[in-house]
Amino acid sequence: MTTRISYPSKIYVMYLPPFFIEHSSNLRNSYYTQKLYLWYNFCLKKTLHATIFAFLLIISFGILVNNAQATVGGPTIVYDFKYDSKTSSIYYTEQNYNGKGCPPELKSISLSTLMSKVVYSCNDGLVTENQSLRINSFTSQFTTLVPINLRRNNIDIVVDVIGIENIPDTSEKIKTNFIARVFQGSNKISEITFSGCNAEQPLVVGGYEIPGVSDKIVLLFSRKSDCWEGGYVGEFIFLVSGVNIVDRSHVNSYKSDSPLIPDDNSLVLYSKKDGGDQTSGQSPKDCISDKEFPVAILVLSVIGALVLGIIVGRLSRKNNNKLVS
Repeated sequence: MTTRISYPSKIYVMYLPPFFIEHSSNLRNSYYTQKLYLWYNFCLKKTLHATIFAFLLIISFGILVNNAQATVGGPTIVYDFKYDSKTSSIYYTEQNYNGKGCPPELKSISLSTLMSKVVYSCNDGLVTENQSLRINSFTSQFTTLVPINLRRNNIDIVVDVIGIENIPDTSEKIKTNFIARVFQGSNKISEITFSGCNAEQPLVVGGYEIPGVSDKIVLLFSRKSDCWEGGYVGEFIFLVSGVNIVDRSHVNSYKSDSPLIPDDNSLVLYSKKDGGDQTSGQSPKDCISDKEFPVAILVLSVIGALVLGIIVGRLSRKNNNKLVS
């Protein structure tokens, strides 16, 4: 048996849609209007409220996740250059200060094959109590590379812009691509491509002699490596062959676990602005375009909010049917 419930007309004015408010008091006090009132206020309204709440909750969560993923950058520093004459390999330590919290890594470059490899990786260090101590123990018997004055050895580097990469469909710059040509006197002895943030940024280069190796040196490049989050310092080393070292006078420029500081032994370079725009077809790895993020989150949020809203609304409707039955 269903019990008829009477409600004051003011309640209908507050909650029912305008179409029903415009009709007579008889319509407002009718049995079917009361049933419509119950459905509107206890089913549809609660479903809408639950949907809106779920939508806002998912949007907030998506924004927090995006912010967490966006702040994972950091500088990459290389230091402690060593030479192992038995394997003819250069060893160096690389510290990547990204959001993963990696300990220092030990890497090497073979003088004979020019192949590089990771000796002790980030993952190795995450399961090792003290990776720095392990690296120092491994390289303790190797010879330390000797800093040299690049100018006194008549070594010069010319840097040119070869392309600019933007986020697809925007004018926002990702990075600038460069080519560096290494000269000794008027002879070009090597070249290397690398990336940075913009054409106006400086490039700092240091040089290191390999003890017992007469025709090769190691160049250390230090620059802002890209434009993400304003850009971070990124360093790498490059092996150059065909060099004749004419000045071996001692210079006090040994590299520590901090960015290379310009001094009278290093080169501070700026590029020529000859390169044209070179728009990338894809966003950088592990990044998402500013345009893509709101659309993806919006679609997922709407679907998720509707599903949650329908579930909560049905649960509320079942409870309310029990009350009026």
